[in-house]
Amino acid sequence: PARAIADALCGHAKVAVIDQNLSPGAGGIIFPEIVAALYDRENRPPRLLSVVGGLGGRDIPDGDFMAIIDYLDRADYAGPLMLFGPGDLEQFRKIQRIAGKTEALISS
Repeated sequence: PARAIADALCGHAKVAVIDQNLSPGAGGIIFPEIVAALYDRENRPPRLLSVVGGLGGRDIPDGDFMAIIDYLDRADYAGPLMLFGPGDLEQFRKIQRIAGKTEALISS
């Protein structure tokens, strides 16, 4: 429903797309779909952030939502933002190695 998504998001200054899935080497699966829906819209949000968290069905802690908002307010923000619990980092690094990626911004 690209038109409905674009209508809902256009006019907002900042949008964070939280994906609870991961395509190794590409990031969250929904974020590119949102970007495509906004592609030719004149008043699309100037700040779009891809956030990957809650992998494996895990809950995203309340503090992480505040971190997302704070991150969007930073002048030097760059995505994607990857949210992990302490035990998730090594598992993610394995996925990165498989995908040939070595850098990520990690919160939590």
